[in-house]
Amino acid sequence: IENYLDGLEEQLKKAFTEISFQELDVKKKKTK
Repeated sequence: IENYLDGLEEQLKKAFTEISFQELDVKKKKTK
């Protein structure tokens, strides 16, 4: 079960970073 939770956490981290990067891109486009 711990391995499954670790994998889930990794996926959440990846998804969170991707979303944050997308939000940063949107903010940069709005400022231009």
